[in-house]
Amino acid sequence: MPGKKAGGYEMPFTGTGKPYLKAVEGKLRHTVEEGTPKAKKRNWEVNGKSGVLWELVYDNWSGVIHDIEIQTSHFGDTCFVELWDAIIVLKTNSKYFSSFAKRVKNGDLKETFTFHPYDFEVDGKQKIGISLQQGGNKLNDYYYNGEENVNGIPVPDQDKADKKGYWKMYFGEVEEFLISELKGMKFEKPEVKEVAYEELGKEIGQTEIAKEVESLKESSEPKGPGLDEIFKS
Repeated sequence: MPGKKAGGYEMPFTGTGKPYLKAVEGKLRHTVEEGTPKAKKRNWEVNGKSGVLWELVYDNWSGVIHDIEIQTSHFGDTCFVELWDAIIVLKTNSKYFSSFAKRVKNGDLKETFTFHPYDFEVDGKQKIGISLQQGGNKLNDYYYNGEENVNGIPVPDQDKADKKGYWKMYFGEVEEFLISELKGMKFEKPEVKEVAYEELGKEIGQTEIAKEVESLKESSEPKGPGLDEIFKS
């Protein structure tokens, strides 16, 4: 679906009125205008640049996956996961993307997924990713059986593990593999029915979120943001 251009590329899923939710600091965040009810202020600084964003912040979000698109721009590759009421945005070189892509194939594509990003420290190590759940159960890694890599994902070459730049190259190979796997997945978009957003929210336990999304839809521009706006921080 064509949309607003960003850096010479087309934004997927624009014109739907759905908010774009990016995973940052263990939360799902939708950038909004200052003064938006319940919006929180966040200061950001990247590569010597800094600024302020106002965001609606969510611990998690649930929905059936309608489609997945990978978009290339001057920001690199970005994964857009379309749900019935939102677009989850994940940069493909992030741990949020890899944890999602490694688990989605263990779920039932016709059923609701819950996306729960996390970012915390354990024993001096930072744990970052997305806990993907279905039916109240966490989905396991489709490409690791607890002992070794399976289902075609690249296997590290231990003879090269100590060489400079090897792990960067290896994780780049894994990223390309996961992108290819997602592109090969097929999704059946459910029939759209004329149902009030509040009623849809009740069905999946997101009444308040649905109200906020409906409010955002009424005030948002028809074509939505560009990648420059989404990845400002």
